[in-house]
Amino acid sequence: MGKFYNEIPDDPKLLDWIKSQQLFHVATAPLNGGHVNVSPKGQPTLKVVNSKAVWYLDLTGSGNETISHLYEPGNARMTLMFEAFQGPPQIVRLFGHGRVIERGTPEFDELLDNRGPDGYGWPTPELQPGARAIIWLDIEKVGTSCGYSVPFYEFKGHRDVLKNWSVTLEKNDREVEDPWSLHPKKSLKNYWLHFNTWSMDGLPGYKGVSDRANTALVRKVMSDVGLNYDNSLAGRRGTPERWHLLLVGLIFGWVLAEAVKGNMTSIARQLMKA
Repeated sequence: MGKFYNEIPDDPKLLDWIKSQQLFHVATAPLNGGHVNVSPKGQPTLKVVNSKAVWYLDLTGSGNETISHLYEPGNARMTLMFEAFQGPPQIVRLFGHGRVIERGTPEFDELLDNRGPDGYGWPTPELQPGARAIIWLDIEKVGTSCGYSVPFYEFKGHRDVLKNWSVTLEKNDREVEDPWSLHPKKSLKNYWLHFNTWSMDGLPGYKGVSDRANTALVRKVMSDVGLNYDNSLAGRRGTPERWHLLLVGLIFGWVLAEAVKGNMTSIARQLMKA
């Protein structure tokens, strides 16, 4: 039978179980419509700060859904889920609101540099190649459930494909004066620009390079991967440029209407005098 708590229970066995998990999942979604996203996370990237907060090191990927959803104004809803693939069955979900701490910010460096002991004795993850942010979750509810239907799987090790790929791209960026001149799949920064500054719903994403992004770039890249910006959530909401044009049009129409109304009133007065 499932149980719910307002924080991670003070249970050493539960904390040890969470620490031993080699895989967890992150779920987020846009506020209105759009696509619900679930992302698997491996590698030693998780840190339990206290009973009300955890964070994990977010590595570069081909998508950017979690960051985009957390940045969406009024959103930031996020759930982390752990499930037992070995030993006794169990599922733990951490519900709350998340925030993005991007690489290159003082807080990002501070969290990774804080290697001293904490209340749980939980190790701080090492900075890994391709890391783009820390995702922080403020916990509002913790749910445990049976996990009786989760199958057994044997853990054999973490893949090193992403690590090796990231090492190569970071090296390429260091060796050239202008990383933006490289192909997006040869430069980590340019990869972020092309594939991490938007979500599949067209929502804004990674801010570290977003000053170089624009609607035309996002529209083209989304089209290249089989998505349509104009039919996306962001496209249907309209870009800021469209809203500005609409506002200008409304103001101009109102001014014109008032001017015509004023002229008609003046003409009517002249006719009455005649």
